[in-house]
Amino acid sequence: MGGAQGLPGPQPIEDSDTIRREKHAQRHRRLAPGEEGALLAAVPAHLQRLIIAAIETGCRRGELLSLTWANVSIERREITIRAERSKTRTYRVLPVSGRLRGILVMAKLDPAGEEFGPAAYVFGDAVGERVGSFKRSWETAVVKATGHTPEWTSQNALTAASKAVYDAADLHFHDLRHEVGSRLLEAGWPLHEVAHMRAQQREADLDLLERDDDRPARAHATAR
Repeated sequence: MGGAQGLPGPQPIEDSDTIRREKHAQRHRRLAPGEEGALLAAVPAHLQRLIIAAIETGCRRGELLSLTWANVSIERREITIRAERSKTRTYRVLPVSGRLRGILVMAKLDPAGEEFGPAAYVFGDAVGERVGSFKRSWETAVVKATGHTPEWTSQNALTAASKAVYDAADLHFHDLRHEVGSRLLEAGWPLHEVAHMRAQQREADLDLLERDDDRPARAHATAR
């Protein structure tokens, strides 16, 4: 039966809708008091910059690692995430906090004291080349931040004891994205602006989940 004034009645909830919401809500890890300082103290300077950028912007690891100076304006205090460099294929312009601006000003200079060109990577290596995985550095930092010294096997993996410490800490790099909304509110941003920014991020995440859910169906259709 239709709803009031010709509007359709309540629609049954699709299983895929429930799955998407569960995927989106299943993890919301926040940094505990003192955890950020311990984490930053345990990493080298280049990883410090990356961690701070993730906390201040809510960007994904891949978005930060692919960011070039052509898409950063220190003067306007803006970072542009190009759709082709975003996991969600979403174009976004993000504000640069005072804290992040200081990081970017220092990172703008190469070892010779010259400014990096527009094609250099903001969170690249010492000469502006793109860096790859920092999995070991991250695991080392998380274990060290708990007060333990990480130990490694000959296969470049954490030993069982160190892996247990890492798993107990339960901190992923992706978790740093959850800090931005709270940090902006603490910095005095109006609630409606923070809500708008977070809504854009959530929409991008949900769009990605929808595409992920559609992949099996598309693959099946292609195989037919």
